[in-house]
Amino acid sequence: MANRAAPLTVITTILPSGERLPCLVYTDTWVPARVATRWAVKYRRFRAAESTLTNNLRTVGRIYEWAATVPRLSIAGARVRDLDDYLVQGGLLDARQLDSLMLFLRVRGEPAIAGVIARGDDTKTTSSPSRPAGTVSAATYNTALDVLSDFLSWAIDPTNRGGMVGHDMSVLATERTLLREQIAWHRITGARSERLTPLSQDEIVRVREAVGPLPSGRFRRGDHRGRGGPLRLRNWLMMELALTLGFRRAEICKLQLGDLPSGSSDLIAVCRRASDPNDPRRPEPNVKSLARAMPSERWLLDALDHYVTAPPPIGRCPRKGQRYVFTTTSGAPVSLYGAEQIMRTIRRQSAVPVTWHRLRHTWAEATRRALAATAATEALARDLFEYLGGWSPGSGMVDPYTSQMRATMAQASLRALITARYAAPASAVAPSTPDVDEMR
Repeated sequence: MANRAAPLTVITTILPSGERLPCLVYTDTWVPARVATRWAVKYRRFRAAESTLTNNLRTVGRIYEWAATVPRLSIAGARVRDLDDYLVQGGLLDARQLDSLMLFLRVRGEPAIAGVIARGDDTKTTSSPSRPAGTVSAATYNTALDVLSDFLSWAIDPTNRGGMVGHDMSVLATERTLLREQIAWHRITGARSERLTPLSQDEIVRVREAVGPLPSGRFRRGDHRGRGGPLRLRNWLMMELALTLGFRRAEICKLQLGDLPSGSSDLIAVCRRASDPNDPRRPEPNVKSLARAMPSERWLLDALDHYVTAPPPIGRCPRKGQRYVFTTTSGAPVSLYGAEQIMRTIRRQSAVPVTWHRLRHTWAEATRRALAATAATEALARDLFEYLGGWSPGSGMVDPYTSQMRATMAQASLRALITARYAAPASAVAPSTPDVDEMR
């Protein structure tokens, strides 16, 4: 099937306050999608970072595309092809329409899969395309369902999406509950995404030896010459923040001088500064996580202090009005693209397939096991882990680490049990290999 341009796209508008607000518009006219815009402006923008809202609106755009290309939406017998009109007039998606929409989301918006096109009221068989449309992963699909449930359940209330008022609050609550249950039924359960393997101890040593300083405190001879040489201290510190404290890439790029500890404090602050008008980077790094303060070891704090106070080219390059910790040789804050270039340099120098995300996974799995061993209860260990990782209370992002911790602990316990139960006596002699001629 030939690729077709998406009928809607997400653009970013800048409000007078400096806030960057994503907006879903029709590609050909740039007219905003009415209900989606109200959802973003009145509700979702206060609960999600800019990048998350952008991804949410892309998913909502798929719903608009589905409504325009696949089903037969009708109000009082009159067909409605515009999702905005359908929702504003009090339309609700029935079970068959939801099935069609789920299939549409599952196959990345392509209506054909296995030679079948699902429609609102019927099913039509077509010839299979030369290249069948691929399906999204279970995690991506379930995330799209969460956005769908949030958007449609919000749009049920006419005080939210505008339009005619059809029911009282008790009826609206019932309809919202039924809709969420119908969508939840389509979730893919039991499918686990591929685990990102944390760095082994040998890989950690290799990365630190390649990027970090020598035991004397100095970097290797020649490290400060040529391309990227003077920035070795900066690159090493950024890597250590991700490995030892679990900082995300955007959190490292957003770190400001005021976030570093002073005096005897050992706490490095992680603060959300969404849509900062003084941040010149595009796209702006977004700290999606909750604010927190992370204790750090003294050697890392001393190295940060040395980087901030030492003169260039070894130390931070200052620029008037620039408050970010990690900068380029011109004094500009390191961008997301620049951070990826730094990681590419680290991979080349260490010969280890390391990424920012893999560094965080390494920290997360080690921290989760340590908390399970020290916290009084499992519930307390989870709460502490959510805080240190910057996740919201009850976030599902914690579950993969918890599952992996349980698997690791269960395997270790079984190994110990097998060793204790089936250990051979000290006097036992291993059986010798039988002679082939004797077996004949």
